Parts: sequence; C-alpha cells; structure tokens
Amino acid sequence: ANYVYMCGIFVGGATSAVIRDNTILNIIGNTNSLSSLSTTTTSTSPRGIDLPLNDATCTITRNTITNVQNLNTGGYSAAGIRLASGNSHVVTNNLISGFLQYENGSTGTFGAYGIYISAGTGHIIDNNSISTRLAGIGNGLSAGENACLKINVGTSGLIIRNNIFEQNFTQFYAAGTYKWCVAMPTQTTLTMNNNAYFITPSG
Repeated sequence: ANYVYMCGIFVGGATSAVIRDNTILNIIGNTNSLSSLSTTTTSTSPRGIDLPLNDATCTITRNTITNVQNLNTGGYSAAGIRLASGNSHVVTNNLISGFLQYENGSTGTFGAYGIYISAGTGHIIDNNSISTRLAGIGNGLSAGENACLKINVGTSGLIIRNNIFEQNFTQFYAAGTYKWCVAMPTQTTLTMNNNAYFITPSG
C-alpha cells in the first residue's frame, strides 16, 4: 500500500518504552479512497507516533516522520508526534515534516502539528528538526492552524531546547489561517533554550 490509515506507531499502557529509528510516512486520515486521496467526513486524526493512554516516561528518538495528512473536511487534526497521556516523556533527535489538515474552522485542537503536547508534565523536547515543508495545501473555507510545536492548556514543567523549527507553510485557501513555529497558552510553565526559529512571510 502507498498509504497508512490513521497512525504509524500507537503505544498505549507503556512505561519507559523506547520508540527509536523508525521511518514513518504517508499517514492519511481518509477512509473514502486511499488511491485517489479524496476528502472524507469521517472524524479521524492521523498521527505518526501516538502516546494516547496510560503511558509514562517513554522515549521517542531518531525517527523520521513525513507526510501526515488529514483530509477530513470538518478540519480534524494531524500530528507527527502526539503526547496525550503520562508525564516525563523525552522526544529527541527526530525529523518531522509535511503535516497537514484541511483548514476548517477551529484553532486549538484541530490543527496540523509536528509535535502536539496535549497533556502531561515534565516532558523534554530537544534536538528535533521540524519543518512544514512538503506539506500539501489545505482546501477548507475557514481558518485552521499549523504549528511546528503545539502545547495545550494544562501542561507544565516542560523543557524545550536545541530544536530547529521551520514554518514554511505559505499557501492557504482560507483567510485567517494561523501558522506558528511554537503555539502555546500564556499560562504554560516551561523552559525554552537555544531553539532556532525560521518563518516564511505569509501568503
């Protein structure tokens, strides 16, 4: 098959798991036709690597993730790596590019993110290279959100260091689409050091 539906690596109920040296590509959130990549109304959120439930102190390292796309016309999310459970995960030395959602109507949880920290405390995100290059073009009629790193409300104690964030997503069908190197709530407590940020002026 040319495409994988939904998720590349799904890790649930793991403590101190190590997810290392994988190449993950062409994860498409679409159930209508993988051969034609048609749009769908099915509410899926494709992820390259996902820690969704009862995980703790896992390490995600030296993975290459590219082309994670959500073609749901309702604007559901897509993420290269999602941390949705547990504390003190380490995400290091990963290369992530080409993540896309359809751009429809919701910023916050329904966006396209290289790394999405939706829950937990004490995570370390370091020495990753994340780029929106190779992303396709969203086709929605209202705004969406695209970020190299997304941090959700309620997370704390994060360490973000020595990463490269390149925001090069320039072509939008929807006016008001947000694009960020790092998107986070103002109340998040974290340490951010020695990161490099590159952003292309918007279209």
